[in-house]
Amino acid sequence: MKSKILKPVVLSGITAFCMAPALAVGATEADAVDISVFESGETTIDDKTMEYRLYDPSENGYSEESYPLVLFLHGEDAVGDDNEAQLTANKGATLWVELADQNPAYVLAPQCQEEDWTTDENIALVKQALDEVIAENNVDTDRIYIEGMSMGGTGTWKMLLEYPDVFAAGMPICGQVPEEYYENPDAFKALVNMPIWAFHAADDEVIPVEETANAVAALQEAGSKCVKYEEWSAGSITPGHEIWNRVFDIGTPYNWLMVQSRARTEDNTLDPSMLFSKKVISDTITRVCDYELGQIYVVENEGGVLLIDTGMGGMGEADLYAYIRDEVLKNKDAEFDLVLTHNHVDHVLGIPSLFNSGKLKNVYIHEADKDGLLEWTNQFSIDLGDSLQFIQEGDVITVGDETLDVVEVPGHTPGSVVFFYNDYIFTGDAIGSGDLWLTGEYVENYLPSIEHFLAEIEERGNAFEILPGHAENKEPFYIQYVEDIESCAQGIVDGSLPIGVYTRRVGAYATYNSGNIYFDSSKITVE
Repeated sequence: MKSKILKPVVLSGITAFCMAPALAVGATEADAVDISVFESGETTIDDKTMEYRLYDPSENGYSEESYPLVLFLHGEDAVGDDNEAQLTANKGATLWVELADQNPAYVLAPQCQEEDWTTDENIALVKQALDEVIAENNVDTDRIYIEGMSMGGTGTWKMLLEYPDVFAAGMPICGQVPEEYYENPDAFKALVNMPIWAFHAADDEVIPVEETANAVAALQEAGSKCVKYEEWSAGSITPGHEIWNRVFDIGTPYNWLMVQSRARTEDNTLDPSMLFSKKVISDTITRVCDYELGQIYVVENEGGVLLIDTGMGGMGEADLYAYIRDEVLKNKDAEFDLVLTHNHVDHVLGIPSLFNSGKLKNVYIHEADKDGLLEWTNQFSIDLGDSLQFIQEGDVITVGDETLDVVEVPGHTPGSVVFFYNDYIFTGDAIGSGDLWLTGEYVENYLPSIEHFLAEIEERGNAFEILPGHAENKEPFYIQYVEDIESCAQGIVDGSLPIGVYTRRVGAYATYNSGNIYFDSSKITVE
């Protein structure tokens, strides 16, 4: 039931954090956004008025036909009647303005004047404000999301349980389900296919971690396979209750939230953990994401098709091949090869669907990662036989009339490789995907890998976009990112930097002993 976000997978060489890139947005404080872009509004029921702020992307330089809407419920520190504290107390609402270039959305931030969000009166006012904003604006009603922290996390659970037909997804942070819902287990059944990602810290001193754990357990007992739960270990957030500071600095939840849609799940009748989404990268590259935002790349040109990694859709039960055939491929009947950056479960569990399609020709992996791959395929009774091919430094893989060059970057696994293709580099987790765990025991072995990788880049011309293995970030990864990782690793080797977790993004939390370690561009700072 519990999964801990700070849980690296240790193999030979380096421990790398396999999660989404931390978003490279510049501001680090809640007031970095000019809150005047949020218009004031209010709604009234009988003699009770609730004020709110609304960010309208169509009034701020964006020109889509419609936009998703994010409803943000603040915590206790923003209770009042100034119609401002809900924007300045933290980044729960204003972060969406920072992310607007990637995910433009309406942001509705009501302010609770007294008591808490869960009173019948306040819930009715929030719902009415939401209905009025929807009626008066170009809101995509298939993509209405809710997030909240602390008192607002509790309000998020309440709104989801009261109005399951309204929301496409929810993100409750360190909240609790009101007790009355546990007395009616059927209430949770309405959320069985609702994408929900919940967060809590194990040592939360205000709302016990068991509150979120119990809510997740109730959803799972009702039949949910898609609820996601991230529990930070004790001491990783200080103070433990303020876990939202870390959540707001992670790219994955926000990109994950924006993928969810009631149309996609047919009004939440389909299990979203079995579904995929896509984004076109170039004329020949399409990125496919599974529910966990593991990234699968499809390279298709006139002469052939090649897949890079497979994600772990539905723990191997989702039909990756059918999605790629129906939603991505121009040649629906094409055979294809598969190349793997490494052997970790979240990069290989799509193999059963690809293998059973009858269209899979060859599977390429470095021989040092063979045993890990066979461990997973054996669990699915799959015998790759002669289709399994081993690759190494200097090999060239052909797709149509184009090629991918293989470069070894061991560390994350013994056989981690990257692939150079035109102006792109597919890196899997060889250089991390935003957060990178650097351990002193292995970093001396990893540093030469990074130095070798950078030498290859320099020799080839230095003009590449990096396509990593997890989630999508606000700004593309370029070569500076690899240089920053080299600087972190070199600092650990020479003693100028401590062992720890290095995070791409100034202001993002990466707790290790004495403080937070982060890097952005060529700047590395230890707090």
